[in-house]
Amino acid sequence: MEEYMKPEERVIVALDVSDLGQVKTLVTTLAPHVACFKVGLELMTAFGGPRVVRLIHRLGGQVFYDGKFHDIPTTVARASKAVSGLGVKMFNLHASSSKEAVAAAAANKGG
Repeated sequence: MEEYMKPEERVIVALDVSDLGQVKTLVTTLAPHVACFKVGLELMTAFGGPRVVRLIHRLGGQVFYDGKFHDIPTTVARASKAVSGLGVKMFNLHASSSKEAVAAAAANKGG
């Protein structure tokens, strides 16, 4: 028998805002109904990625960290390990950075 995702497990809400008050309202309201929240470059730059991730977790949400890692394998490995240590549900990287960088991310994704 195939297992299917629940509807709420299919939804990622993009927090493309630069106001922590909006983040708090959106996460508090939507966390029970969605898989996770995308933290993108705008929030990361305005408030610091780790700070925003901790806030979302504290409010009951999960995080898709949209860091778009694209660098040499060693740097991608260290960034992957660091972001995984924050307890994010998922993160992304550019495949064009190299197959070695993709392998380094996979090896350091946490678990």
